[in-house]
Amino acid sequence: MASQIKVEILARQTVRPSSPTPHHLRNYELSHYDQSALQIYVPLLLVYPNADATTNNERFQHLLQSLSKTLTHFYPSAGRIKGDAVIECNDDGAEFVRARVKCSLSEILEHPDAEVLRRFLAIEPESRESATGTLLRVQINLFECGGMGIGFSISRKFADTSTLSTFINCWSATTHDESNKLMLPKFGVASLLSPLNLSNSETSPFQPDDAVKEKCMTRRFVFDVSEIAALQSKVASAVVPKPTRVEAVAALIWKCQIEASSRSSSNILGTSLIRPSVFSHPRKNAVPPLPENLVGNLVDFSIAHYSHSGESTSRFERLGCKNQGSARRNKSARFGWGKPSWVSFVPVEANNVTVLMDKRDGNGIEAWVNLSQENMALFESNEELLAYASLNPRVTY
Repeated sequence: MASQIKVEILARQTVRPSSPTPHHLRNYELSHYDQSALQIYVPLLLVYPNADATTNNERFQHLLQSLSKTLTHFYPSAGRIKGDAVIECNDDGAEFVRARVKCSLSEILEHPDAEVLRRFLAIEPESRESATGTLLRVQINLFECGGMGIGFSISRKFADTSTLSTFINCWSATTHDESNKLMLPKFGVASLLSPLNLSNSETSPFQPDDAVKEKCMTRRFVFDVSEIAALQSKVASAVVPKPTRVEAVAALIWKCQIEASSRSSSNILGTSLIRPSVFSHPRKNAVPPLPENLVGNLVDFSIAHYSHSGESTSRFERLGCKNQGSARRNKSARFGWGKPSWVSFVPVEANNVTVLMDKRDGNGIEAWVNLSQENMALFESNEELLAYASLNPRVTY
């Protein structure tokens, strides 16, 4: 299917803030978490149901105008990174792309394909331009049936997924003039997480770029609420008597990935070559709590180690319980034409990376899993995994 779906770029333009950024706000300081972030774009896709083409044309123009107003509030996203510690808020602007997709929306939602979804973005997520060029790119995809897909790409050097969510909600409120619902961004994370002094050669940010360079396969697995409940009951233990949805799903995925890795031909010494796993956690679990609209990278990381004694699942549950990990919430923006049919992470080509997101119902979980070709063949045929998850089912809404 991927080779048959064509995306035609109709126009590319630069959108600048509707009002110039004041001089005293021209230098936005990055925190050390921002500096240490991967040089990628955070990619997200919002899909809206069918409407006639005329309505879509009107939507496009309205989005264009309201984006300019939104950039006035999110002025760093219209700037450029200068050096390694500052965004120069020079109003150079964001990229706004209009594209025509030569298929219906239903074809995309039948069995979502990672390669196809990446075409709905204005740039490849792995592009190093995320640290050297335009920080925000938006692509409006117009389908033959009248449906619309909005692809967001925002530099990870400036934003995490919560920041992107704040931006989308701010844009949504601006689009239909709901100033009473406008949640303005809160800046100043660098005052909490002081920047690194990268002029010291002994100091360098955490930059596991090798993972992004590795070839991998991507698969989508969906866990419905009933299967998650059964899984939670199964993995409950004295250590974690009431595992969360994410603890249960993440532990199963991790366990099945370890089994695949230990059986692969590349692991000639067996499980002794299995490296520690990194589990990231959203900012909402910080103590004390951080403002929801605080802009920047505020993602915590924990390290999990596999045990040969068969305790991999319980160790992961313990890790998750302590840090309260959760799936990325679909706090979807409504631009004036209803709730999106689907909100999806767009897979980044990074090996051994799994991203969890809520389903539209807020109870199920979608997992995008990246593994090597050999490991994926072993992983996606795991009977325990398939007892709880469906491999790339149709998107229901």
